[in-house]
Amino acid sequence: MDAQPQPDAPIILHSLGSHEQWRAWLHQIQSCAVAYNIWDNINPDHPVPFLEEPKTPAFTTQGDTAWKEDRDREYHSILCNRLMLQYDEYAKQQRSKEHLFDLICSTVEMSLQTAYFDPEMTFIEWIPRLKDALWVDDHSEKKQARERYHEALEPMQSPQHWNAWLAEYNEAASLAKLYGVPEVLQIHALMKDFASAVANVAPTWAATFLETGRFEPLMSRKEMARRFREHMKVQCHLDSGKSRAGASSTADDGAASRGNKRNASSATDNAPPAKKNKRRNAPPNSSRQASSNKRQRGHKPANAGERCPACGERHGIKGCYYIHKELAPRWWKPKKSTQSLIELRSKNDTSFQTLLREEGKSVST
Repeated sequence: MDAQPQPDAPIILHSLGSHEQWRAWLHQIQSCAVAYNIWDNINPDHPVPFLEEPKTPAFTTQGDTAWKEDRDREYHSILCNRLMLQYDEYAKQQRSKEHLFDLICSTVEMSLQTAYFDPEMTFIEWIPRLKDALWVDDHSEKKQARERYHEALEPMQSPQHWNAWLAEYNEAASLAKLYGVPEVLQIHALMKDFASAVANVAPTWAATFLETGRFEPLMSRKEMARRFREHMKVQCHLDSGKSRAGASSTADDGAASRGNKRNASSATDNAPPAKKNKRRNAPPNSSRQASSNKRQRGHKPANAGERCPACGERHGIKGCYYIHKELAPRWWKPKKSTQSLIELRSKNDTSFQTLLREEGKSVST
């Protein structure tokens, strides 16, 4: 039995009814016009005239005497071929204009068409009229795009929602680039801002990228986001594996502990009566318990599993040599990448600045 053909997915078009929809609608019209190769002809800033319908050249009126020579026949053939090529280009452009006309009429609300679509005007003149009617201000649109971009650069506090954070950042950065926001057009400033925003959840990646990655000649925002995405996929996979292993070991330890208790209880019940009484009446060995407790406390490291919010190492911020340099021994040497990352965060990360103030350290400005 032959498989039924699947219907094509419906094309979602952006309609135009208010100034909030102007940018998406204009981008849609521009994309179609570029595909039809007529965007230069309808660009509101500097339009190029459309092709005019080619006219048939005037031939001689001397009748058959004009075609007696081969030179005249060759010249006529060249004119006809050129006329056919010109008319093909003209007809193709006319079809593109018709398609774009249908697209504009199908996406603009009827109230706007009734008020601003003059039949005596060309549809090319409709676009600037729509822009003026909707009170579209390029300066305010650029300002909103810049504000959204800076909101998307808020430091990531938890790695759980890194994918949603990165998607919002990419969308905000693309919109800011479309409006020509300077912070996005300067690639080195953009990469510094991005590394500072992700330093809380990926300090090693941010430090390495600032030291080496951002100086690569072919580095771009798309490549930077791709590398960060791959890093977070691996990191989250490793973290989930550690959590499962920890839960499994905890369950095994609990089962072993319960088994030891059951074995000890059964051994006590099976012991002779004299030994049972001796165990019950024997005083607790306080010195042995104290030494056992000391050994247990000694085996458990301080701040187990906790990472320093400044350098990312396994210690608290109270003992971080990068923050409290007066505690550092003589042999200790700071890493340049970690030091530069801490300096960058102290200038741009507000939460990190608050943490430094709590530790009694000055904030770089």
